[in-house]
Amino acid sequence: MAAYVLGERVWVIERRARVIWTREGKIGAKGRLAHEELATEDAARARLEAIVKAQLGEGFVLVDDKRSIDAPLYGKPSGTKKTSTPPKGLDVAELHALLAKSSCDTIGAWLARFAEITANACTWRLLRVSCSIAEDGSAVELEAVFGKGAGPNPDAYDEDGYRVRLALPSLDRDDLEDGVALDVFADELGRISRTKMVAMFHGGVLDLEAFAVVRDARVLSAEVERTS
Repeated sequence: MAAYVLGERVWVIERRARVIWTREGKIGAKGRLAHEELATEDAARARLEAIVKAQLGEGFVLVDDKRSIDAPLYGKPSGTKKTSTPPKGLDVAELHALLAKSSCDTIGAWLARFAEITANACTWRLLRVSCSIAEDGSAVELEAVFGKGAGPNPDAYDEDGYRVRLALPSLDRDDLEDGVALDVFADELGRISRTKMVAMFHGGVLDLEAFAVVRDARVLSAEVERTS
């Protein structure tokens, strides 16, 4: 049993023997109750893990690992004090430091680490994440750009960020003649969570045919730098 939150939506899941129960709705609402019965308890456990993984990929964040579907749809665990002060999170320099300390063998592992760090709570808003692949397949570059400011126009925000450039042996690929790039931007600030934005980016890169070719390639060198 556990509760997850994405924006104003609460999603609760609980397994009772071979049956998986879920309740979903807006904070404070009754929500919609649904269930799915599996052939065995082992099958139910595996199904629950798959469902939770999919919801995390959508951007849901765990808020209570003991919440039952019988409980009301509230955002925080029962007994948690209300506060108007949001979690501080890390600043961009701290996220960059975490990335700089990382050591991964393959391009795919670096992408996963980059996504994991970028999805962390940060004092600045994540504005965009991008991936570019050199036309000869010799390098992959990942970049995150954060902004700090007010109002609906992110172009007026102060910007800070980091990038990692990964070098690998040239593949001499004709189909990468123009190179490949993928960018994911915040669509109207506040409409999309950082975790969902990073999940969309991570999934989008994995879907790139060009990335599939270099995903398991060994990294010759990794350069991590701030872009402020």
